[in-house]
Amino acid sequence: MDSTHPTPCSFCGNAEFKPVTTQYIYQRHGQLMVVDDVPALACTNCGETYFDVATLKRLEARFVAIYEHGSTPTEQRTVPFERWEALRNAG
Repeated sequence: MDSTHPTPCSFCGNAEFKPVTTQYIYQRHGQLMVVDDVPALACTNCGETYFDVATLKRLEARFVAIYEHGSTPTEQRTVPFERWEALRNAG
């Protein structure tokens, strides 16, 4: 992935981006998949992250392989969940 992006940042309007790797959380119908070290472009001004279509399609294909076709993920972790209402009212 190079540092070109076809449009300015949708958050701040900046036109400069830098290649980065980041964690991507794919969520659909209450099911999650977390992928580390995903290539992306980040706005050099505000840090908003953009992914190319090929990367997103590959992430989706892996999600479907795991959840719909029984493929084994590289690693399985337990993730805690909270509801905002419980946190908001906690001391």
